[in-house]
Amino acid sequence: MEPKVTDEKVLVDEKSSTLTHRSRIPPPKKRNTPLIVGIILVIIVIIGIVIFFFFRGRSDTKTAEPNQQENGSAKITPTPTPSLYQLVAIEISEQRASLSAIDNDMKVLDQIFRDKSVVFSDILTPTPPQTAEWQKQKTEIAKARAELELTRRVSALNKLVPKINSTKKLSTIQKSQLVNEVAAQASSASALKETILKQTDFQAIVASVNTLSESYKFYSIIVPKISIIVIADKINVLGDSFTDTANKLIKKTDDLRNSKKDVASVEKTLGHILFMMGDAENKAEVAMTRVFPLFALDSRKDRSILLDARSKLQKSRQNLRQAVSDEKKISDSLSAVESGKSSQFNIFQLFNP
Repeated sequence: MEPKVTDEKVLVDEKSSTLTHRSRIPPPKKRNTPLIVGIILVIIVIIGIVIFFFFRGRSDTKTAEPNQQENGSAKITPTPTPSLYQLVAIEISEQRASLSAIDNDMKVLDQIFRDKSVVFSDILTPTPPQTAEWQKQKTEIAKARAELELTRRVSALNKLVPKINSTKKLSTIQKSQLVNEVAAQASSASALKETILKQTDFQAIVASVNTLSESYKFYSIIVPKISIIVIADKINVLGDSFTDTANKLIKKTDDLRNSKKDVASVEKTLGHILFMMGDAENKAEVAMTRVFPLFALDSRKDRSILLDARSKLQKSRQNLRQAVSDEKKISDSLSAVESGKSSQFNIFQLFNP
C-alpha cells in the first residue's frame, strides 16, 4: 500500500508544480483593434457632417443671392470716387491721345500740300500726220493716266465727307455747305472720267485732259481746305477739355490757398496755361475762318492762305502739347502741397517739356 501513497504524492507534487509554473506565465494582452476602428469611424462621420453642412451652406447662399436681387436688397460694393488727381491723370491721357490723332492729321495735310497731279505734258503735243499708230498709242496712254488721276481724286474727296460730319463745332449749315462742295467736285470728276474712257479720238482726249488739268486747281484747294477745317475743329474741341481740366486745377488751387497753403508758383503756371490754351484756340479759329470761303477763285492767293492756316495749326498743336506737360506738373505740385511735401515746382520747367 505504501507505493500507492508514494505514487499519489508524486502526482500531487507534479500537479502542484504544473500549477505553480502556469501561475508564473503572464496573462495575454487584450487587443485594442475594436477601439481604434471605432475612433476612426467617429472621425469619418464628423468629417462627413462638416462637409455636408459646408456644401449646404454654399448652396443656401447661392439660392439666397437671386432672391436678394429680386427683392432689390442685393448689396453692391460701391466704387470708390476717384480723387482729383486721378481724374486729371485720366483727362491728360485722353488729351495726349487726341493730340496724337491731330499729329496724324497734320502729317496727312503735309502730304496733301506735296501732292501733284498726273503729268500729261509729254503726250499733249500735235500728232504727226505720218504716224497714225502714234496717235492711237498716245490716246490710250492719256486715257490710262486720266483714269488713274480721276480715281485718286474721287477717292480722296469721298473720304472727306465722314470727316466733315464728325466735326463738333461746325453748325449744320456749315457742314451741309462743305459736303455739297465736296460732292460737286467728286461728281464732276466721276463724269469726266466716264467721258474720257469712252473717247477714242486723240484731239477729244486732249480737250478732256485740259479740262482735267484745269479742274485740279479746285481739287488742290478744297482738299486741304476741308482738312484744315477738320483739324481746327479737333483743336477747338480739345481746348474745351483743357478748359475743364484747368478749372479743376484752379478750384483745387483756391481750396489750398484758403487753407493757407503756398500755391503762388502754381498760380503763375495756371495763368500761363490759360494763355496758351486761349492762343491755341484763337489760332485754330482764325485758320478755319480764313479758309472756309476759299473756292479757287484765285488759286495762288488761296494757296498762300492755306499755307498760313497750316502754320497756325502747327503753332496751336505746340501750345496744346505744352499745356499737357504743364497740367501734369501742376497736378503733381498741388498733390505735394496738399500732402505737406516740399514742392520742387519751378516756373522754368515750362520751357523744358
